[in-house]
Amino acid sequence: FTGANFEDADDFKSPWILMSYQEKQLPAFLNHIRAGVEIAANNEKALLVFSGGETRLEGGPRSEAQSYWWVADAHGWFVQLVY
Repeated sequence: FTGANFEDADDFKSPWILMSYQEKQLPAFLNHIRAGVEIAANNEKALLVFSGGETRLEGGPRSEAQSYWWVADAHGWFVQLVY
């Protein structure tokens, strides 16, 4: 995701750097991010690690993992689930 407002990351017109075959997979990516947060929040021994590097030049100096974290943070998923 290369946008500035990560709350808009679930909009299909948002600036994700995706391959054409990945474009229809955006809901799955977002569901996986949220599921990871939920699973980690429900297990005090869990550690959530988002992986993915700077895989596309047009994405700039932003890793996939960093984008996933920012999306979860912008949507308040950490706050809603961590007690």
